[in-house]
Amino acid sequence: MLDVKLIQGTMLEFSNRGVEGALTVHLQRTLRIPDDGKNYPLPPSLGNFPMRSVMDYANRVPESWLETRGVFVPMYQREALWIQFRARSWRPNAVKVAAGRVNAVTGKPLTKALKEGEQDYMVCPPQPWLDGFNTGDGTIRQFVAAPLGLGLTVEGQVSGREEHGGLQLVVFEPKRGRFPKANPNRPIPPQSTSVLDTRNAGEVLHRLVSQGQLTPAQRQRAEAYATKWKTSPLRRAIDLDWVDEQVVLAQIAELCGVPMLAMEQVDDGALHSLPEHICQRYRCIPVSLALNTMRLALVDPLNVVALDDVHFLTGFDVRPVLASDEQLDSLLSRAFGTTTLADVEETVKDISAQDFGPMETELGLACGGSIQQEVYADPHGLPTWSQRKLGQVHVHLVNTAHWTAITGEPPPPTTVDALAYTEMGYPWFEVYEAEAETVAASPILAAVKPLPSLEASVGVPFKQIRRIPRMSQSGRTKKTPA
Repeated sequence: MLDVKLIQGTMLEFSNRGVEGALTVHLQRTLRIPDDGKNYPLPPSLGNFPMRSVMDYANRVPESWLETRGVFVPMYQREALWIQFRARSWRPNAVKVAAGRVNAVTGKPLTKALKEGEQDYMVCPPQPWLDGFNTGDGTIRQFVAAPLGLGLTVEGQVSGREEHGGLQLVVFEPKRGRFPKANPNRPIPPQSTSVLDTRNAGEVLHRLVSQGQLTPAQRQRAEAYATKWKTSPLRRAIDLDWVDEQVVLAQIAELCGVPMLAMEQVDDGALHSLPEHICQRYRCIPVSLALNTMRLALVDPLNVVALDDVHFLTGFDVRPVLASDEQLDSLLSRAFGTTTLADVEETVKDISAQDFGPMETELGLACGGSIQQEVYADPHGLPTWSQRKLGQVHVHLVNTAHWTAITGEPPPPTTVDALAYTEMGYPWFEVYEAEAETVAASPILAAVKPLPSLEASVGVPFKQIRRIPRMSQSGRTKKTPA
């Protein structure tokens, strides 16, 4: 069996003992797109959903959760989610995704077996993410949350029951000898969601204390807070102004073996060497080009997927450079411009504070609007994958009231409003891809009704979100028809 771990409260890691690296999964917050008969590009990430382990709250979660265990995640009704896979380019994994134990690729019941015939799984890579249910050729229906018991979810429509809810992930390792156990090109430490969330935080704190940048008492308080709230002690120390962020980043850069970004060394001519949607999705930007080498500034210089994708897109030898969030935002603004409030006026229609209500509710996933996205065919073949080396996890979805009742934490703030969207300057994303064979559409999922068409009949309010204008390379917004 694979080891499945929750890392820093935002990332699921599927690893095999004795094998370098891991497949990691993030659940990304995003906007609910309209269900208006149009196919939309990929929506942006508005940050990771927080996750908590069910067994850490065994005396406060519903009793049925103790059988499936796993993790739980809070969602607002005005949010949707997409799944991001970070995989090793040199050692792929097969992955099944289900909602309420309904396979998101085929619409059939979820099984742990890999069988000949209809492909009911994805392979990562090449699959970088999944935004919804495979309902058409080159399109999916967005993952949106709906309360159980009203028949709104895909589980309820396909199976006639709503017993499981949530999201299920099953990850398969390749068979022995099919792929190397270690990166044959360059050894890279395990990935992290952010350099400030590094699993080397203890070493960084030790260095800061030994250098007099932090007192032992401050370290102890930061670690105690981080343990209680499952966050980073480094972030806590920075937030309390105990230590400067640049001092922390310098220590992390030294541990990672990468240089820090010096803004005076940025070549403005290199900033446009990547499409904007790649820079935004991976939080990166080229800062210099020389012969066959690109220096790439990233907030996470250990993001193997970003480095490999940029190398694939450009052919350059990519050298990572550590940038702070402030530095990267400044460079993105310099390269692609910023969005003004006037550009997104009327973009979001009354999404102020709507949630599923005060009741503590468990959620499932329903079909939202249509998004342009491919589910790629297995390039390696079914015999590649081990039927015994697998890992699985159940992701329970709850509304914000249920989250607070279980954890005692306040609901995580949502960034889905017009002002926050303007400040962040997020575009819609498109993915550049070579010609590739894809998985056939599921006739079962194609027949499932989207959530907005069902909610009115059961009295569940829905605040419709209009399409966001996309940003052009010049920084001007491309107005799209209403």
